[in-house]
Amino acid sequence: MKRFVCFLLFMTLGTLTLFGQAREVTGTVVGDEDGEPLIGVSVTVKGTSVGTITGADGTFSINVPTDGEILVFSFVGLTTREVEIGSRTVIDIVMEQDLMELDEVVVTALGISREKKALGYSVSQLDSKDIEQKPESDIGRILSGKAAGVRVTSTSGVSGSGTNITIRGYSSIKGNNQPLFIVDGVRFSGSTNSGTDNEQGFLEGNQATSSRFLDIDPNNIESLSVLKGLSATTIYGADGRNGVIIVTTKSGSGNQGQQQITLSQSVFANKVNLPDYQNNYGNGWNQQHGFYYSNWGPAFTDPYTTVDHPYGGFADADLVAAFPEYQDAQYELKPYNNVTEFFRTGIASNTSLTMSGGDEKSSFSANMSYLYDQGFLPENDLSKFNVGFGGSTKVGKKLTIRGTMNYVNTDMKTPPISYGSGDGTTGGSGLSVFADVLYTPRSIDLMGLPYESPITHESVYYRVANDIQNPLWTTKYCSSIDNVDRVFGSANVDYDILDNLILTYKFGVDHFSETQEYQVNRGSVQNDNYLNGLYRTRHILSTTYDQSVLLSYQQDIGSQMTVDVLLGGTSLRDVYSADGMESTNQLIFGMMNHKYFSDHSTINSFNDFPLQSQAESNILGAFGQITASYSNYLYLNLSARNDWFSSLQQENRSQFYPSVSLSFIPSNVMEVLRESAGFDFLKLRIGYGTSAGFPPLYVTENELYSNSRGYVARDGSVIPTNGVSFFLGNPELQPELHSETELGIEFAMFKNRLGADFTLYSKTTNNLITDATLDPATGYYQTYVNIGEMKNRGLELELYLTPVRTTNFDWTITGIFTKYESVVEELGAGLDKVLISGFSDLGNYAIAGQPFGVMYGYKIARDENDNFLVDGNGNYLQSDEPDVIGNPHPDFETSIINRFTYKGLSLNVQFDYRQGGDIYSETVNTLLGRGLTKDTDFNRMETFVMEGVTTEGLPNEVQLTTANAYFNNFGTQAPSEVNVIDGTTVRLREISLNYALPQKWMNKLPFKGVEISLMGQNIWFKALNFPEYMNFDTDVLSLGVGNGLGFDVLTGPSSTRSGGSIKISF
Repeated sequence: MKRFVCFLLFMTLGTLTLFGQAREVTGTVVGDEDGEPLIGVSVTVKGTSVGTITGADGTFSINVPTDGEILVFSFVGLTTREVEIGSRTVIDIVMEQDLMELDEVVVTALGISREKKALGYSVSQLDSKDIEQKPESDIGRILSGKAAGVRVTSTSGVSGSGTNITIRGYSSIKGNNQPLFIVDGVRFSGSTNSGTDNEQGFLEGNQATSSRFLDIDPNNIESLSVLKGLSATTIYGADGRNGVIIVTTKSGSGNQGQQQITLSQSVFANKVNLPDYQNNYGNGWNQQHGFYYSNWGPAFTDPYTTVDHPYGGFADADLVAAFPEYQDAQYELKPYNNVTEFFRTGIASNTSLTMSGGDEKSSFSANMSYLYDQGFLPENDLSKFNVGFGGSTKVGKKLTIRGTMNYVNTDMKTPPISYGSGDGTTGGSGLSVFADVLYTPRSIDLMGLPYESPITHESVYYRVANDIQNPLWTTKYCSSIDNVDRVFGSANVDYDILDNLILTYKFGVDHFSETQEYQVNRGSVQNDNYLNGLYRTRHILSTTYDQSVLLSYQQDIGSQMTVDVLLGGTSLRDVYSADGMESTNQLIFGMMNHKYFSDHSTINSFNDFPLQSQAESNILGAFGQITASYSNYLYLNLSARNDWFSSLQQENRSQFYPSVSLSFIPSNVMEVLRESAGFDFLKLRIGYGTSAGFPPLYVTENELYSNSRGYVARDGSVIPTNGVSFFLGNPELQPELHSETELGIEFAMFKNRLGADFTLYSKTTNNLITDATLDPATGYYQTYVNIGEMKNRGLELELYLTPVRTTNFDWTITGIFTKYESVVEELGAGLDKVLISGFSDLGNYAIAGQPFGVMYGYKIARDENDNFLVDGNGNYLQSDEPDVIGNPHPDFETSIINRFTYKGLSLNVQFDYRQGGDIYSETVNTLLGRGLTKDTDFNRMETFVMEGVTTEGLPNEVQLTTANAYFNNFGTQAPSEVNVIDGTTVRLREISLNYALPQKWMNKLPFKGVEISLMGQNIWFKALNFPEYMNFDTDVLSLGVGNGLGFDVLTGPSSTRSGGSIKISF
């Protein structure tokens, strides 16, 4: 660390020395339309890295080296100008609009930069200004609403919690549907490493596990490209089947930028979004007070009434004796601000330092940042330290060497978060702080009551049986901890064999060491698993070695045709190991070390998964790509790859996938489109691509297992055991096969004031891989099989509009529209449905003819006329068997981003809209069923008659009390169907106000530039069909990162972040 700081200081002094050896040139840049000054024009000395930008008044000042001869002026949408300096010290110029400035360069597969017009597939690109200085430190959440076809959903608002990303819907039932991350050319694992299965990981704390792309520092990102279709990602093989997100860091960009030091500091408040609770009724049932879960007690009186203190009436005599001060005490029944006071306003602080420089032969970039993100949940915080370095240099005329190296330490801590059902957590699952706090009755003084026994330290709370865990006890004595040390980087060597023939070798490595801890002190009352304490540790080592050899060739054929050829081979090796232990029966309270527990195991007691495992896999690939361009209007791209995967049987491990795409630009052929139709640019494109999905490791052969401590004999001797796994290997298993066709049109009109990128796609998956249950008579209980087919269709639209454009003021509108439909066409192997995530009677399923992941649960029973059936007590009857109760996929999603700029001031506002998409909400049914929010603030003496008929066909006339009506028919006792709600939502996703201080001020200060920003994220949202006072955020994914969707099971609310930042450049 000390060496790195010394290096930065040395480079800083060197940079300042270079600045001193120059002469000053000043001037003003104006536009040709109205002669107004232009802000933000890049001014550089040609052939050097020396540069600056114009200020709000169009002026600039630049120190020109003694050998500098030409100034280069450039700006997006304007024609670049080169001006000889001569002996002048003042240079004023006029810049003109460039209607041909549509040759945008984007980063594509293998990090190759290509003109976007040449691509026959869809690519979205964001630059550093879209990503840096944001309230969120998770690059996945920053992407929300900024790229068509990309869906981002958080598992919780807890700092450091996981994020789910999908591109163009879902194409595998049990396989991974997350995109591939490539950082500076290296495959980058975004896994959560939760150690849970894909079906019921939400029971075991999956929501509290970070997605590992959290390790990327958004402030160090130079650009980000999203490759969506298979025709764009074929070269990445099976790993690219779900789309690819290519991240180019400032360390790895290799830009010959100006020598510059940038220091930024941001501070944001992190405030929880909670329901609006009513304050007129308290704890009890049917207007009678009682220390129950529910809040259907009597109305509060003025003055407040008192009752015997709950801590004086415990059923456990030892607990009563532990609190003698409450034995004859009275307790005041009044509304307490309990839930709101439980949470806090967290503070997130991010400090970042970057440095860059170079000349025509070499360049470098270094960065260092530290993030501390305090969550709104007590005892939840995230800290992250990043340091990175990158550079490139030319050795002679033919050899170029480039490299990056990054280190990150991420440390996340939170109270446990797991499935909650409205009356605590489900037996066998992990603890969950949210499961015991959100439905706290209004008359319970959560923050004033003791939360632990002064004698035993066990949790105490208001119920007579003390059978609900105090959330304050959970936050103090229970933790989920995740610490990661990660190193990733790459080395690239380019050798110019000929002017048009280049040989490239790439080597990348991504290694991380992760330590996970799950701590529960003895004294928990949640369920029997934790009464005497539990301590689980897991240490994970993961390394990816990524090597490639590329040979690229370019040749002009005549005056109008150019051919680019790329041939390559790649070797990808993943090595993974996990070593863990779970200990129970804590001997000394507060001591979290395995030696202070009496019983030990290498099995996770929540899911019976082993805590120790090892895995290795290898993929060898060979690929080729040919791109032919003709006369700047026709581009043909042919790609193919063959992979050999080590974990399949030899006859099935080879897989070949080709792709083809065509781009045609009529506007470069037919002048009438430009002259009469108003088109500045028009492109038509079509692409076809294929890929594959490989199965999990080690499922094609039977496994043996051994247990060194199978039994302990009466004499104390240990007896090892060996056996055959109950999982039957399938040697005939083959990869999933994906194919996709996409059509697109891109255009720009009216001097680039209107533009769009529209895509239609259709993707098919065959040979779907899933697990299948076997008859126990076979001796096995499960195997993997190839079945059925899925189809995924959709459309994407990115629209750009500039209603106002003057020299000093611009108003631009960006519209993002996404619609997809993932449907299970057929299943086979005797399966009528496959559980994707959740429980067998309440979860996401794959069912033939239905959308992927439909919600499956119990309905309200109906008669032959589709009338609701009501039992003799007047409550809804539940159907005999589960059925489809909802579709969690939105009908469509859209974002509108308005950007206003005036001189050095800019305002950005992003609104998101989601149409449809059902959500099953335990939060809503719990808070309604227990009478807590303002939605239940009405005259509770009224009675209710549920709509429906009796089993005899007569109209229901049974009157229910308010408590019985809500608890049994809208709460946790109701059929699942009742709790499925349309998720249509409107949201103010982001708003920011930025100001760049005028350049003339910088001339008087030792800075190149100063930018000040105010920003808010997730500022306001409204779920239009949810109860008004729930303030429910539909951006939730309680089933954890994976293929489950649409379920909220009390895993925590979202948050709003707001604050500001300052960025200073030297």
